[in-house]
Amino acid sequence: MQKTAIFDPEKQKILLEACGESELIPVWLMLNGVHRHDVAYRDGFEFDGEFISYHRCKNSKVRRVFVPERFRAKFVNWMEHGKRRSPDALNRLVHRVGVRAGLGRTISPMTLRHSHALNTLRKYSHRGDALDLTAMLMGCKKEILMRNYLDESQWEALEADKPVEPKPAPPTPTTIDAPMPSLVVRSEAANLKKPMGLVPANMLALMAKKTAR
Repeated sequence: MQKTAIFDPEKQKILLEACGESELIPVWLMLNGVHRHDVAYRDGFEFDGEFISYHRCKNSKVRRVFVPERFRAKFVNWMEHGKRRSPDALNRLVHRVGVRAGLGRTISPMTLRHSHALNTLRKYSHRGDALDLTAMLMGCKKEILMRNYLDESQWEALEADKPVEPKPAPPTPTTIDAPMPSLVVRSEAANLKKPMGLVPANMLALMAKKTAR
């Protein structure tokens, strides 16, 4: 089964949009790390209006999944009236939706759980306990996480697709009348060890004086 993670949020959105009414919640659950067996045997799901809580089939560990408001009514309806499917039927369901979304038949329930695992790890990668935290949120041991979800190519993809941190906003004047320095592009900046690009005009004037001495 295909395990390659879907990092692109747009592709995840397209996948969900390709779902029919009866397919949406099963695919959404698996995209949020719920194993196909737990989706198939859903009797243990408890919903408090915001979070789903359940014991994993594989190890009885408790997982909690936050449900955005737009999915809550659909989730309740699926629990009460949704068609029950076997784990193998869920494989076929995800394959169909994957083809419909233009992602091919290689998409499987494991692809979706794998995507959640690596996206969670990427989210918390700035923390020293990222592996432990991700394993806890996935409802598995750290050793299982590393063995089943993290090979060398996945680590490389995780690093390559890491979101770029937004640049801090430029400082604003302390008063309305405080003048901002005029910025000019000058070739003198190329002589510096660090490229500066836009350089304040007063700094360039000072540099020119020092050069003339």
